[in-house]
Amino acid sequence: MNTKFESYMKVDKNKRKMQIIEVLKKFKNGLSAKQIAIELYKNGEIPTSERNYVAPRITEMIDSGLVETSGITWDDLTQRNVKTFKLIEGGLYEENR
Repeated sequence: MNTKFESYMKVDKNKRKMQIIEVLKKFKNGLSAKQIAIELYKNGEIPTSERNYVAPRITEMIDSGLVETSGITWDDLTQRNVKTFKLIEGGLYEENR
C-alpha cells in the first residue's frame, strides 16, 4: 500500500477540522498553518507542531467555504511571509456552536 495513502486514511479528518475550528474561534484575526499546529500541539491534540498536521485540512476547509485567507504574517522560523487563515463569518461551523 502507498504510505502516503495509508497515512491519509488514518487521519480522522472531521475531528482535525473541528480542532482547527476551535483554535480559529479564539484567534479572530487568523493564524498561519504553523501557528494553528503549535496551538494544537500545546493542547496535546497532535504529536508535534509540524504544520503538515493541519495544512491539508485547511485546504479542504477553504474549498468547502469554512475558512478563508485573512492576510500575511512573517514566520520567524522559516524567515518567510506566510498566509494566515480565519473562519468565514456566518460559515457552516457556526451551526456547531
